[in-house]
Amino acid sequence: PAAPAAEPPAAAAATPAEPPPASVTQAQPAPPPARPAPAPAPAPAPVVQSHPPQPVQPAAPAPAPLPTAPVQTAPVQTASAGLAALRQNLATVLAKASCALAEATLQDSGRIGVSGLAGSTGAAALRQDVAGMAGSHPLDWRVQSVDPVFCPALGLLRPIAGQAAPGLALANNRTALHDGERILPRLVAPDFAADLRVDYLGHDGSVVHLYPTAADPAQHVAAQPARRFAPGERLALGDGGPGRPVWEVGPPYGTDMIIAVASSAKLRAQPPAQNAEDNATAYLRDLDAAIAQARQQGARVTGTALLVDTLAK
Repeated sequence: PAAPAAEPPAAAAATPAEPPPASVTQAQPAPPPARPAPAPAPAPAPVVQSHPPQPVQPAAPAPAPLPTAPVQTAPVQTASAGLAALRQNLATVLAKASCALAEATLQDSGRIGVSGLAGSTGAAALRQDVAGMAGSHPLDWRVQSVDPVFCPALGLLRPIAGQAAPGLALANNRTALHDGERILPRLVAPDFAADLRVDYLGHDGSVVHLYPTAADPAQHVAAQPARRFAPGERLALGDGGPGRPVWEVGPPYGTDMIIAVASSAKLRAQPPAQNAEDNATAYLRDLDAAIAQARQQGARVTGTALLVDTLAK
């Protein structure tokens, strides 16, 4: 806390001083009156010097903008047009190949990829034609040669093969089977309701009808008639069961082919009287004619093929 301030001491009483003695002075005469100071002369008026107006210099015009170089788009357009023409030419050549089921892809970089199947007697010539057309473009050739016995099947599938084809594979995605192993096809219907036909073509020219099948009492096999499959519906074959057929690998060994055809309309092909035939020529000819007729009537028809390597134990 702040301490209280001390009181100031009392001032001493003042003693009145005695007046000084009066002094006697002699009177002086009054000074003359002062003269008034002369008034100052008025200051001269300032002289304003007029100058002629200076001409205004016009502003210098802004410099013209530098010309901008035009965007060069012609080379890109030319390259795109060149790739489009090359893509069309490749598709035309592959479509006209007599014994081939192949497709080409052309990347924006110019790399060409060709994959599929081709008869062994014409595969080399087809590759030479594509390579000559490709010129300096890199070529990735993934076309597998097959026995010419499959040429009728490839010709049948070529007009209908495409992205909408039914899915076809063996169980566990196997492509090679040994003697005694079961053949287990797995199919997926296309993106439209369709009837399915599945056939196993041997490299010896024979055919086994996997679906639909006729009744075979001697083998205790019931008939599996054709039916309509919903889009994307799955079909498993060869697993056995009451009245179901089973197929196993046996001689002669080699590379065989499974084909699958899907049609939005029922194919008017002659139903096979038996499930296996030694010669597939007549059946394939009849199936080809039924496909052509269905397409002419506006039906959607697609197809695909799968190679199966059969081996001894």
